[in-house]
Amino acid sequence: MRLICLSIAVIGLALAGCSPKEKPAATPGETLAEGDFTVPPTPEAAAANAAAQARAVEACGPVSVEGFCGVKFGMAVAAARAAYPGKLETLSGDDGQDPQVCFELFGNAPIKGVSFLVEQSKIGRVDFLEEGPKSADGFGVGSEASAMRAKYGAGLKEQPNKYEPEVTELILDVGSGRQVFEVQEGKVRAWRAGVAPTIDYVARCG
Repeated sequence: MRLICLSIAVIGLALAGCSPKEKPAATPGETLAEGDFTVPPTPEAAAANAAAQARAVEACGPVSVEGFCGVKFGMAVAAARAAYPGKLETLSGDDGQDPQVCFELFGNAPIKGVSFLVEQSKIGRVDFLEEGPKSADGFGVGSEASAMRAKYGAGLKEQPNKYEPEVTELILDVGSGRQVFEVQEGKVRAWRAGVAPTIDYVARCG
């Protein structure tokens, strides 16, 4: 009887060792180590994040012909990192050591959807993919194209996007710089500001 009990215990331990480990719970907004599942933020956390972004955008001020949030066009990468209030990150392999390499610096929280394009080791433009930062006249992601046409009239150039003909680019020359707004279904879906030639790259560095 004792031998049978020991055998059952050993089998139980073996099965326990083979059973899959319970995955740790993820906090809101965090991606689990295994799989692509992301826990959405709670309504309270989402509201706090939105408020933090709004404060940061207000502190940065509008996008000007010189740059955005302390980062000026023509500024060196190290100076841009020091000037921007959040951390500017690069993709793997983009260390900025080769002056001929074009790459992007991606801003993290609290302002989302912001990136700076670097060419010849200097900041050439800034891109916006989400609502928040706006031009001095109050235009940005989510703005109505009709309002922009009414504001600028003939001063606003229009052309189809090189890769997406259904997307219209509204181009505004401001001083020595330029602003390009991508319009889809009547609203700005993304926009960028900067200086030539970097501002005119449709596919960024591609």
